[in-house]
Amino acid sequence: MSEQTNNSGKIDWNIGTNTSLHRYPFGTAAGTYIPFELTLSSGNIGRVTVSTYPTAANNTPYPSSPVAVSNVDDVYGNDNSTNVVDRFWQIDKDGASGTATLTFTAASAEVGTITGLQAQRWDATNGWEAPLAGQSNSTNTATVPGVTTFSPWTLSGNGSPLPISLLNFTATAVDNEYVDLYWETASEINNDYFTIEKTSDGVNFETVMVVDGGGTSSQPLHYIARDDNPFGGISYYRLKQTDFNGGFSYSPFAPVEITAGLVFDMQVFPNPAEEHTRISITGTGNELLSLSVVNALGSLIYEEEIMLKNGKSVFDLETTQTFPPGVYMVIVSGKDIYRSTNLLVK
Repeated sequence: MSEQTNNSGKIDWNIGTNTSLHRYPFGTAAGTYIPFELTLSSGNIGRVTVSTYPTAANNTPYPSSPVAVSNVDDVYGNDNSTNVVDRFWQIDKDGASGTATLTFTAASAEVGTITGLQAQRWDATNGWEAPLAGQSNSTNTATVPGVTTFSPWTLSGNGSPLPISLLNFTATAVDNEYVDLYWETASEINNDYFTIEKTSDGVNFETVMVVDGGGTSSQPLHYIARDDNPFGGISYYRLKQTDFNGGFSYSPFAPVEITAGLVFDMQVFPNPAEEHTRISITGTGNELLSLSVVNALGSLIYEEEIMLKNGKSVFDLETTQTFPPGVYMVIVSGKDIYRSTNLLVK
């Protein structure tokens, strides 16, 4: 049988609901017997078509059809070909359902020094999935139970599996007050925790929080977090994923914009005031503002530039030396900002 990257050379077996062992008799050009085995556990799997071919030491050429594989990188994005067996399998079924146990066998020359073989499936959308639980192996084989989806497969060593898959990571500003953070993984391998980091300049990063990871999982996992003290203006969030042995990798940036300078609260205290009063401004950005005081006749009697810093800013106003007793209006203004309140000076 011709072994092609488009998987055109294949063995087709009508298994249906038959739960017997089905052994596909593949072999190498050198005459090494490398059977592929499938045992149906439940359901109707229909016809199961299997093809396989060997690769060079760097695992190329990758499968091109019916599903194209683009890499054999590890969880950190580095080439992992030295820890991946030099062979791919393409498995397809036409039945509506079916759960099966699969056994993959590779030649010794294709395995090399790789130990702890485990089977991994390539998903056309999400890339390499985490190895399914419950696998067993020998020197040249890996057996994986509970398989319900097929497509391209290969074997990797359990010391450096193919990567986890981050489906998405988003940052969303809510009412210009806080940022909702959401991410989802298709699968995880030895994932200890995530560190959420943010930056306003792309150089200096601040830790927002740490979120426990899912360890090893072949199922999608969803995460939600919230930053109650976001930077004003445009900033960027990222995930730092750290595994149990201390290795780490970063996600792409998720941009978000908090409209700078929006004031949500301004308080003047004490009010009425005698010797002095304080003005407390709560905002979500860093912006230069104008603080002004107007008397009952509408005349400007005091003006000062103040800097609103993210969070809460408090400013002192000496009233006894500046303002005669009376009623005044305190005004804070800036770009897209105008907030005022009355002040009584005794």
